Amino acid sequence: MGGVNEKQAAGSVVAGRYEIEAELGTGGMGVVYRARDLAKGDLVAIKVMDPKKDRSPATLDQRFAREIAAVQQLESPHAVRLRDAGTLGTGSHFMVMEHLEGADLLRILERMGRLPVQRAVRLIIQACAALCEAHALGIVHRDLKPANLFVTVQADGSECLKVLDFGISKLPESTMAQLALTVSGAVLGSPVYMAPEQMISSSDVDTRADIWALGVVLYQALSGGFPYEAEAMPQLCARVLNEDPRPLSSLMAVPCGLEAAVMRCLARDPAERFARVEDLAAALAPFATAGPAPTIVLRLPLASPMPMAAPPPEHTPVPVTVPPPRFVEPEPEIANDTGRRARLIYLAGAAVGLAAGIIYMLAS
Repeated sequence: MGGVNEKQAAGSVVAGRYEIEAELGTGGMGVVYRARDLAKGDLVAIKVMDPKKDRSPATLDQRFAREIAAVQQLESPHAVRLRDAGTLGTGSHFMVMEHLEGADLLRILERMGRLPVQRAVRLIIQACAALCEAHALGIVHRDLKPANLFVTVQADGSECLKVLDFGISKLPESTMAQLALTVSGAVLGSPVYMAPEQMISSSDVDTRADIWALGVVLYQALSGGFPYEAEAMPQLCARVLNEDPRPLSSLMAVPCGLEAAVMRCLARDPAERFARVEDLAAALAPFATAGPAPTIVLRLPLASPMPMAAPPPEHTPVPVTVPPPRFVEPEPEIANDTGRRARLIYLAGAAVGLAAGIIYMLAS
């Protein structure tokens, strides 16, 4: 069996089956490569735990085991599929997943700044579909963020979102006990997307922590900003724990129903959030399709052409109603004569008035 080093050269074979073609990226647990399955001939993504990373108790080994335990249970088309997993001769764990073409939401937002309302809502609804299955299995992701939401394009041109990286997910108690996974009060997750209760204790959260994170992601995707502003991490945590998020409408024009759904995700009291991701998806559904919301129409870029009705067929008569004329402009010559006549009348009237005035003064 071949091992994978930090920078494995193309052509190396992992586990006697997966030939490395290129490095796709690095993360907290190791390196992800594009590889070819020599047994089937298709492309896969293989994640190998970096042997140079710290392997203290309850860290990398357990996180890798946790991700494998979570992903192998998921069948949703919106969750990444696990194909193989094991341990190399070097002691490094590896897992083989479906190979995805596209980009994660983080890169998309870095390039575009923000997304149109319909596109952003459709992607979050797809994330809800994956989390619906995970939550039903007792799995809480705990690290939802744009970098862990991968957007692919299907054969029909539609987008398909895949939820990635269940490395710090919270599993059912029975699975945690079987794997002997403990975190001993560690705070896990990405603080920008972390619910208030997760900042206090990662082990005590439930599915509503994922709903908070989805709210932050959707807020960011729609507006290009965040519900909390802070210059440092301690300041961010203090604001999340003690202050309400700024309204989405303070950054953009948004239908009130959509803002209400986003801000409900960001209620600091978990009891005030959506209880289930299914409820969140239902609240977002009306905004995933075209609608006459004036606030969205007014925010169309100036270069966007307005839709125009197609012209009627040539053989179809189009009735035209002509209003009766209120005023017909005279011909130029007639108009000139009329003007001269009016001036003469005016001068004659003025002369008569002047003569009458002189006679009155003499008589007096």
